[in-house]
Amino acid sequence: MNQLYKFIANSGIGQMARGLNQKKVFDTETCKTKVIPSGELISPLYAGWITSYIRCTLSEVLNNQKTTAKIFSCTTDGFISSEQDLEKRKPLESEKFAYSYFKARESLTGTGELLERKHFDAKGLISWRTRGQLGLSGGIKAMTGYQQSESMEELIPKIISYFNSPSKSLPFIQTSLRSAKEIYLGGGHTTLKLNER
Repeated sequence: MNQLYKFIANSGIGQMARGLNQKKVFDTETCKTKVIPSGELISPLYAGWITSYIRCTLSEVLNNQKTTAKIFSCTTDGFISSEQDLEKRKPLESEKFAYSYFKARESLTGTGELLERKHFDAKGLISWRTRGQLGLSGGIKAMTGYQQSESMEELIPKIISYFNSPSKSLPFIQTSLRSAKEIYLGGGHTTLKLNER
């Protein structure tokens, strides 16, 4: 049920912001690319408020970490930290956003939980950018675009060797499928495409 309601909420938030960024999609009716139109649920005010509220909550949590804790990476709604047991943390009343978020979750679920732990890595972490982290015991593997399936024993030395190389780059072949637009305009089938990245 938690996953179901998460999908519903995310879809609702997406509809509130639909069409605001002028993103273009291929329209099969006209065979042209057009801007995604806004829908009935569009609300720039609420869409902006939700994102801002989460970022403010996250920023309060990050600014009240223990002084010994290190923050490795932060996205819109999550972060990687060296502080343990963060999911047990209760917000202070002075943390206005975190406290209101905590109280809202408490009233919705019956139990207050400010943070949810996604992964724990006892061995450590290699981190090189927002979407580039590798947990040394394999719990965290965020390597955008990199779809190889090496074992951790092979991958860790490989990543470290590329950091020590003059170019600091890791070349690889990325696989994807032909787009709907490509198939519609050019015919053919859904086939693999290989890109050097």
